Amino acid sequence: MNEVKTPDFDGDDYVSKRDKPRLTLQIHQVRMYMENAGWLSVKDIAAELNFPEPSVSAQIRNLRKKRFGSRTVERRYQGNGLYEFKLMPKDDADEEAN
Repeated sequence: MNEVKTPDFDGDDYVSKRDKPRLTLQIHQVRMYMENAGWLSVKDIAAELNFPEPSVSAQIRNLRKKRFGSRTVERRYQGNGLYEFKLMPKDDADEEAN
């Protein structure tokens, strides 16, 4: 069976051996929760998945990066300095290019 290799994350204090398993789980769970879910705030996602809000925000940014799939994440202003996010469906043309 082919194993999917998750790319390394980054950050000033990132240590692959220590952090990669936790961050891989986070990005996977954030992506799965956001798939077909409509508009969600970072607070909503964090509460549902029991992750810190800064971690959810970082994983949403990671989803946009090429090494994590170049996903389109729309955002709209919710008010009071807060945004909601929506993970758009994968485009078949994008998938073929990767």
